[in-house]
Amino acid sequence: MTIHEAGGLFINAMTFSRGQRIAKHCHDYDHFSIVGSGRVVVEMVHPGGRTERVRLEAPALIHVRAGVRHKIIAASAFVAWYCIHNSDRAEASIADRAIIAEAAGRG
Repeated sequence: MTIHEAGGLFINAMTFSRGQRIAKHCHDYDHFSIVGSGRVVVEMVHPGGRTERVRLEAPALIHVRAGVRHKIIAASAFVAWYCIHNSDRAEASIADRAIIAEAAGRG
């Protein structure tokens, strides 16, 4: 995991392997994520309870809406994933660092 902050952006760059996942989480603002390499399944639970599973193959971009609980599951041997947030929002740095720490603890 590598974190980059500049020009009002917070980019969380992560790599993971088939079956590994980024823990389910939610933000109170929209953000984008990019699949730089590999394939993933993004599981999203929308307000109201509707669940959606989106399969993405690099290169791909996904817009995650505010209030949507989401987790990312690697579906290939190597995945490069980039979460992009507005760094002016303190939640981005704090929440993503906690999510990364939790995911790293599970190996």
